[in-house]
Amino acid sequence: MAMLSQYFGDELNDSHKALVDAVCLSILADGKITKEEEEVAINFLAEMTELETKDAAKLVRSAFERISRDSDEVLQAIPDKLSTAEEIEGVFFAAAWVQYMDGEISTEEDSFLYTLADVLGLDDEEVEEILAAVEENIEDLEDED
Repeated sequence: MAMLSQYFGDELNDSHKALVDAVCLSILADGKITKEEEEVAINFLAEMTELETKDAAKLVRSAFERISRDSDEVLQAIPDKLSTAEEIEGVFFAAAWVQYMDGEISTEEDSFLYTLADVLGLDDEEVEEILAAVEENIEDLEDED
């Protein structure tokens, strides 16, 4: 996950909130959430923001609650929380990363990634470049194990 640190600062801000929303939406793209997926989101946020795990858990659960009320509204609000191309790329990277981590990407998850890319204004070339970086990052993590 070292690559993600280049996209976001240390203090919790709107871009971090967009990151949480995108990751949680990505996890829910297949219509279900497992305890393991929730833990991935919590640990991911805690590492990215240096929040205590309990505080990261509150943010993640709050995002899941907002998404359960109106997922499209949460999705459409993500770009408004981002101010740089790096933040946009980082949010897409994170959403893809949580899907690629389990090695299985459903049709619904894949479709969500392309919907997110459209909402973020990413073109096909940018999407392919980011997805290649995600795959490389995951391979590096697997090599470390």
